[in-house]
Amino acid sequence: MPSEPRMVPSAVHGHATTCRILAWIHTFHRQG
Repeated sequence: MPSEPRMVPSAVHGHATTCRILAWIHTFHRQG
């Protein structure tokens, strides 16, 4: 929605955070 420009960057940031967490878990699991 153009009336809520904050929704887009917020969703993108959340997706990036999820990918980072998954990558961190993958790396941690590999070490363990």
